[in-house]
Amino acid sequence: MNVLFVCREKSHSQISPIVTEQFRSLKNDVDITIFPITGKGAFSYIKAISRLKKLLKNQHFDIVHAHYAFSAFIASISTSKPVVCSLMGSDIESCSLTRFIIRQFAKYSWESTIVKSQSLKIKLGLPRVSIVPNGVNMDLFKPIQREKAREKVGYDPGKIIVLFPADPARKEKNFRLAQQAYNLLPNKETVELKVVYDADISLMPYYLSAADVILVTSYFEGSPNIIKEALACNANIVATPVGDIEEITARLNTFICDFSPESLSEGIMNAITSAKKPDNISRDRIYSIGLDSGSIAKRILKIYKTVSPNILNK
Repeated sequence: MNVLFVCREKSHSQISPIVTEQFRSLKNDVDITIFPITGKGAFSYIKAISRLKKLLKNQHFDIVHAHYAFSAFIASISTSKPVVCSLMGSDIESCSLTRFIIRQFAKYSWESTIVKSQSLKIKLGLPRVSIVPNGVNMDLFKPIQREKAREKVGYDPGKIIVLFPADPARKEKNFRLAQQAYNLLPNKETVELKVVYDADISLMPYYLSAADVILVTSYFEGSPNIIKEALACNANIVATPVGDIEEITARLNTFICDFSPESLSEGIMNAITSAKKPDNISRDRIYSIGLDSGSIAKRILKIYKTVSPNILNK
């Protein structure tokens, strides 16, 4: 089976780690080519259409799997091949006009539409949608001894580290709320609020293992991979109740708080002072609910086979 991934290229000529991980988890069963959309803004997608059409004309693909709504829009315009669209969350949440266009493509153009969580499916308002979260590479994301992790990333071994793992410039990540919660903590001289984003993926297990608390204060999320990656590293989590976070962390020693600085500050203190979790209880949760990359890859393959039932694996 030959599949073309259509996706946005991020900075430094790299594609999203989420798409990269899906490629890695599927490559033993499917021949995958990646078509990156370069540049910024909506016009970059329009400019990519002629290049995409040329590739589709010169090379055979059984399925086009587009990641993000705008990638799927241009894929549908460029080919008559079956298009699978993975909506990422921010596209559904962006505005009502974008959601309207997505619904039309999902009804009339895309062979299969994937969302990351039940809440996004409800917001999209379409019954014929598959819920398939992103998977976690459990070989990469695993607990690292804290002293070793802190030495690797340069964190003070004597401080309590609260880690905000997102770009503060992204409004939906709500960094202002994280700062407000941090400012309410007692004895702040012993606590540091650290920010990490766009780090090399190989370093993220070190950052997660080095922190005492992973803090997520987003206004909205789909199925945030950072939560699953933190669980795979057995990290303590304090988060707002967005996306599927509550479902994923159910019955774990995590702290889901409302959108007030007071609630989040209390959650951080509870996470810092809480009893140590049994070894690997959070990590085992990822396996038990099938959010490891291998399990997610099987679900994606099942969708591919539904879209093109007569095509066998290589």
